[in-house]
Amino acid sequence: TTLPVPIALNQPPEPLRLGPSDDAEWAAFAAEALLRAGDDTVLGDLSRDRRTRAAIDLTWNAVASEVAAAAQRAPEIESAVLPLRARISVRAGLGNLATGLRPPATGHDNPHYFDDAACVRACVLAVAHPGDPRRAADLAEFDARYTQDGDGVHGARAMAAALALALAGANVDACVTAALAELPEGTEIGRNARHALHLATS
Repeated sequence: TTLPVPIALNQPPEPLRLGPSDDAEWAAFAAEALLRAGDDTVLGDLSRDRRTRAAIDLTWNAVASEVAAAAQRAPEIESAVLPLRARISVRAGLGNLATGLRPPATGHDNPHYFDDAACVRACVLAVAHPGDPRRAADLAEFDARYTQDGDGVHGARAMAAALALALAGANVDACVTAALAELPEGTEIGRNARHALHLATS
């Protein structure tokens, strides 16, 4: 489970309550998008990459339409009772999408843009590009921009890159190197990851 800092401007307190993580639901969400991309009857003759991105967009917009419907029944979108469990960044991203914003604004205009909510989705999306960390990271970023910015996007890219190599049988060092390549040194996540590795090897 995760325990975010209990300060969330204009956000409902439900994501702050202790309980099981919502990671399984959002992994299934990403898997549903990948399965939709594999259905030729849904997205026609687009290339595989374009079909995958279109499927991710369709999946996000389907959930955002449910959020928009819930918002119509509430005095303000932040107090809408959503038909799903989601962390603050995901709730805010969906709220932004429901009001007409598009990525990257949905992730950037978000009080928890930096959290790791996109990482679990990135782990699933890496399955689309086993052995190709760059393409896996690019796909993870496309998805992450719906809910994240900055370190939240870098973390998703790193997870996807590492998992893409792991799925192809790469060793741990290669996976870690691929992840670090996606974490710019001047960022908080980049500094912390390198510091943690330094401590682990000292």
